[in-house]
Amino acid sequence: MLHVRTFGDVTGAPVVAVHGVYGYGGRRRGPAAEHLSGFCVYAPDLRGQGRSSWSPPWALEQHVADLVATMDGLGLRQVDPLGFSFGAAVSLHLARHAPERVRRLVLLDPAIGLGTEAAARSSEKAPATPSFLDPAEARAAYAKSWPSVPPSGLDEEIADYLVRGEDGRWRWRFEPGSTPVISSCWNAPAGTGALVRKFLDAPGLL
Repeated sequence: MLHVRTFGDVTGAPVVAVHGVYGYGGRRRGPAAEHLSGFCVYAPDLRGQGRSSWSPPWALEQHVADLVATMDGLGLRQVDPLGFSFGAAVSLHLARHAPERVRRLVLLDPAIGLGTEAAARSSEKAPATPSFLDPAEARAAYAKSWPSVPPSGLDEEIADYLVRGEDGRWRWRFEPGSTPVISSCWNAPAGTGALVRKFLDAPGLL
């Protein structure tokens, strides 16, 4: 099973919120409180990120298998996937390979069908793992990159997504080797056309 956080109303309809690259489930806390208070929001960390296993492979099919195993472990027969960016691509593949597990879809800025050149550029830009002297340095770097994040959000990132390595340096919780693979998944051989047709067969919000 993936590492999962739960937000919202535990008696509400289940939503599985799937994050994007370099993300983790904890970032769904704010959106769940603001927009999904009547739902039970399960926010997993995808493989290679956060507190879930970092072991390869990181292919779309593996992410789908991880989600299904996690849903089984949580006793969730059918859910509403809410996918952001790469998480939307994972959600579409879940609907394609396990349609009986998906009730309806919400896709936020979905990273699908970007084309081979765009996928290659994304892979080339995948950064080396940034490291920091201390949490304060990490916080300042994050605030500079994402100025719209409120102070409370920065505090959550530092508390939940930063870890100290054996060398004493601090790093975000993701496996850097997974990012080029994930970028290539955006133009996966499964084909955008087949995914979109599947999406259109089910209730959804894009």
